[in-house]
Amino acid sequence: MQALPPRDRATTLATLSKQMTPGQMRAFGKQLGAKDDTLAQAAILTANEAKTTNGRYVSEIVLAGADAMKEDRVKFPSGQDKISIRSEIDKLTRGAFASEDAQRAANDAALSVYAGLLSEGGSPDVKQAVNLATGGVMELNGAKIIKPYGWDDSRVTKALRSIDTKRVETIAAGQPILIEGRQVTPEELARHIPSATLGPAGKDSYTLSIGGRLVKRADGRPLVLPLEGGN
Repeated sequence: MQALPPRDRATTLATLSKQMTPGQMRAFGKQLGAKDDTLAQAAILTANEAKTTNGRYVSEIVLAGADAMKEDRVKFPSGQDKISIRSEIDKLTRGAFASEDAQRAANDAALSVYAGLLSEGGSPDVKQAVNLATGGVMELNGAKIIKPYGWDDSRVTKALRSIDTKRVETIAAGQPILIEGRQVTPEELARHIPSATLGPAGKDSYTLSIGGRLVKRADGRPLVLPLEGGN
């Protein structure tokens, strides 16, 4: 696959994704990472159905950008280079990911998007590259989060406000909800969710902290909120 042009590699990944669940495709991407980080990033973006507004696979842009940088075909803006752009990307995304590996992978993907758009004659900015590579960063209640792909800030806040007692009961699956050992009702937690601090917990999913205290299940694991709706 590595010998194919970027568009053909992206198309191949899209074909594979139709034969797998999104979770299987993301796992496949992680396996690819042992041999080819860029192809792994492209596979994960394909699993997330990441496309531009005109329907182009973001994976193609990532692959094209990585190739262009490898072949020294990218002309960065005056006074900037790959290191400075990557530093800007890191500044924007720092704190939004659960691990340094996830942070690095996101930064690499955003840099490849930036380089890909630039090599095609575009005039990208760092925020655009990050949005395409990750879904975008949002500052919410004092913390940075990665938004679900294709969502704007208002959709995130609307989705959080829409979470009611019944939805919390479903998420908790009948288990007690605890904050520093104190049990809280689903109704009480639902009231606090719009002002909660969110943390990364997988694709489109987040941990919750209320007043700096992590919301947990009875077994000690964090309560994880999948973010849905918001339309």
